[in-house]
Parts: sequence; structure tokens; C-alpha cells
Amino acid sequence: MNSVRKITGVLIILFFALPILFGIIWAVGITKAVVSPEFLSDMPREFIAEVPQFVDDMLEAMQEEDFTTNENARAWLKAINEAGTSPKELMEEIGLLGWMQNELSASLQDVGDILRGEMEAKQITLNMIPLKEALQHKAIDLYIMNLLKKFPPCDLDQVEAWQDSDVDDDLFDSLPACQPDPLIVSEALDEWRRNIDYDIPDEVDIFEGARFFPRGFSTARTVVSLTYLLFLIPAAFIAIGALIGASSRQGFLQWTGVTTIIGGLIPLGMAIFAKKIVPLALHWAPYDYSHEISIQFQEMALEKIGGLMSVVFDQLFSPVIAVAGTVCIVGIILYALSFAVTPASTEPVRETLSAEPKVESKTGEEPEKAEEKKE
Repeated sequence: MNSVRKITGVLIILFFALPILFGIIWAVGITKAVVSPEFLSDMPREFIAEVPQFVDDMLEAMQEEDFTTNENARAWLKAINEAGTSPKELMEEIGLLGWMQNELSASLQDVGDILRGEMEAKQITLNMIPLKEALQHKAIDLYIMNLLKKFPPCDLDQVEAWQDSDVDDDLFDSLPACQPDPLIVSEALDEWRRNIDYDIPDEVDIFEGARFFPRGFSTARTVVSLTYLLFLIPAAFIAIGALIGASSRQGFLQWTGVTTIIGGLIPLGMAIFAKKIVPLALHWAPYDYSHEISIQFQEMALEKIGGLMSVVFDQLFSPVIAVAGTVCIVGIILYALSFAVTPASTEPVRETLSAEPKVESKTGEEPEKAEEKKE
């Protein structure tokens, strides 16, 4: 009977308690990461600050002779390099960098302050009109016209390709490196502006539909605190399995502690492994995404992007590691407490009952011994 109870307890823990505990640890850790001010506010602002340097580095790498075997792409890149105005300078001139570093960064800062409880919650509206104006700036038209002047006139096939091209397509693939009629270019730019007006709204409500809370109320901490209640589910299954399988209070604490330690160690190892291996996998990946682009450039691009992705994965997996580590500590404490509990005796209490009750004499001796003394 005792063996059946232990097997039942083990089955409950293996098939119910541990899988649920694994899932809850990952759910709480990822939730803690994605609702944190660091993930929603601080990290995007760091990316924004890296954009200008990233654009310069990528363009510089594209100027290498072995960057690509696509002659059309090489012609465009050569024209961009000789334009006199770098993409970074163009982004500054049209106001795109200014919008990212001011409007967007300030809105993200407010989001972070609200999530931390440092600012009274309010509706935050991101003004998209400066972005639309930047993307429709006349400097873009002049920049493109200057690029086209470096190309020879288009032949009939190239003119047809310009007329049939979609502005949403890849520039290098859809537009021939030639100089078409200015009217064709003007029509393409007009379509570009119409798409911007249609696709980008004038403003975006970041907390649209969200309920507001008073100042000092940390939304991130509240959400994470509520997710911690989910641990009651695996705790219930662990307790049921331990109650069935253990035969004493000490055994109950040992079963509970060992199960909790195992339930924390496996997600802990998985999160540490994922945190380390994902950035490395970007460098180990085969560089055959495009046969037209050189392996050296793809390696450089992955290195640049890999640095940004490492920050993202670190932010995602670190809370999972912290939660799993806390679960392990709780399990160790429970197991250690089991040694402070005196194990209850499991031997059956046996009482020998005589046929007649023993009656002690007035002297406190048994009747038989009292009679012997009298003789």
C-alpha cells in the first residue's frame, strides 16, 4: 500500500506539478521582462541613439568592392557614395533623427516613468506628423534627383521597369540604375507620399484603452505581482503529490523541497543556455541568406545586429533566470527545514493486554511479589 502511494505521488509531480511549474516560471519571467520600463522605454531609446552610427557603418561596409555581385545594386551604392550627402546627413536634414531623438524618445521616457510609478498615469500621444513631414521632405526629392544625374539615360526596357516598379519594393531590385524622364520620377515620388499619408496616422495613443492609476502606482510591479499568484497552481499539485507520497511531516517537506528544486533548476538551465547560445547562434549561422551579397558583409551586418539582439535577449531571459533561481532557493529552504522536524515514529504502538487487570498493592508492588514477601 505504501508503494502505491509513493508511485501515485511521483506521477502527480511528474505529469502535473513540474510541467505547470516550468510554464509558470517562464510566463512570470517573460511577463516581468516585457512590462518592465527597461524593455519598453530604456532599451528602445538606446537603439535610437545607435541608429546614426549604425547607418554610417552599414553604408561604409557596402562600399567594399566585393559587397555584392548585383551590378544594379553596386551602381546605386556608388552613386550614394558620390552624392556628397550621406544618409545620416539626409536623415538630419529632413528631421527624421530629430523626431526620433526628441518626440519618440520623450514619449518613451514618459512611458518608463509611468511604469515605474514616478509619473501620474496619463494618455501619451505620439505626434506622427513630424515623421510624415520628414519622409515627405523636398530634400528627399533633390537627393534622388542628384543620384539619378550620375546614371546614363534609361533605355526602353528600363523605362518600362521604372513605370512598373512598386515604391514598396527593394530599391536595388525594382529600379534600374539609369536616369528616366523627370515626369516618371515625379510620379513615383508622388505615389511614395500618398502611401505615407495613407499608412501613417497623424498621432498614436500609446496607452489607448488603458485604465489610469494614481501616481506612485507601478503598473509593472502590479502586473508582475499578479502573475506571481499563478505559482499557487503548481504549489497545490506539489502539495498533493507530497501528501500522498510522504508518510511523515519530514517526508512531506523533503518531497516538496526536492520537487521545487528540480522545478527551478531545469528552467534556470534552459534560460542561461538560451541567453548564451542565441547571440552565438547569430555568428554560427550559415551566411547564405543572399548569394549576391558577400559573406564578409553578412558577417559584419550580423555582428552589428547581434550586439543589439544580445541586449534584447539579455533583457528577456534575465528575469526568467531570477525567477527560476528564487524557486530553487525556496526549494532548498523547504528541504533544509525538513531536518529541523523530528520524524514521527512509524512503528505501530503495541500494547500487551493481560486477561486480568494488574492491581498494585498499597506498597506499590504487584500482588504476586507482595505474597512472596509475606511467606
